[in-house]
Amino acid sequence: MVLNYLELTNFRLHRHSKINFSKQLNYIVGGNGQGKTSLLEAIYYLCTSKNLNQSKDQEVVSFDESFFNVKGKFSDLINNSVELIYSSTENKKSINMDEKNIKKASDLIGKFPVVTLTPTDHSITKGAPADRRKFIDSVISQASKTYLNILIDYNKILRQRSALLNQIRENRNPLLLNQLDTWTESLINLGSEIIEHRIKFSKTFGEYIRESYKTIMDSVETPTIEYKYLDENN
Repeated sequence: MVLNYLELTNFRLHRHSKINFSKQLNYIVGGNGQGKTSLLEAIYYLCTSKNLNQSKDQEVVSFDESFFNVKGKFSDLINNSVELIYSSTENKKSINMDEKNIKKASDLIGKFPVVTLTPTDHSITKGAPADRRKFIDSVISQASKTYLNILIDYNKILRQRSALLNQIRENRNPLLLNQLDTWTESLINLGSEIIEHRIKFSKTFGEYIRESYKTIMDSVETPTIEYKYLDENN
C-alpha cells in the first residue's frame, strides 16, 4: 500500500498544503517548526483516525480556525481515497473512504497499515507493561479485524463491569451480584482470546526480530521476546 498524495487544510501550521509523493523512498526535510512532524501526524490520522502523539483533536486545528481537513490517495491492487474532517465547534470527526462515509473508526483500521517510530517509543522497552501491550494491540489490530473486534468488546465490557461495581458499592444491592458474575465471565472469555493472540504475535514477531538482528550482529548475541501474563493493571 503506497500513499501517493496528501492534502492538509487548517492542520497545525499547514493552512493549505498539497504533496505528491514519490513511488520510491520519501524524505521530508525542513527546519525546526516547519511542520515536518505534522505531515506524519496527518498520515497517521488517515490510516487510523487517531492522533500520532495522543494529542487532543482540538489542538491540531490551526489558530483562529474551526476545523481541519486531511485528504489522501493510496494505491495498491486498487486505488483508494480517504478524507478525515474534524470540527472543533461540534467536537466531531467524519471519515470518508472513496467518497462514502465510514460510521465506525474501527472500519478504517487495517485498511492502510502504518508503522511509526518516534522518540517516545522507547517506552516500549523501558516503560510500563501497559505501554508494551498497547504497542502489541496496535500492530495486531491492523492485521486482524477479528482481534480488533475482540479488543473493542473487551474494553466495552470492562467499562460496564466497572460501572456495575460502583453501583454495588453505592447501593449495596445483592441482586446486582448476579449481573457481576455475567460480566466477569464475559471478560474472562474475551481476555483469554486476547492473550492467545498476543502470545502468537510474540512468537512470530520474535522470530522476525532474531532474523533481522542476525543480519546486523551476526551471531554475537540473540534477542528474545517473551509474553508473560501477570496483571493488566501492571
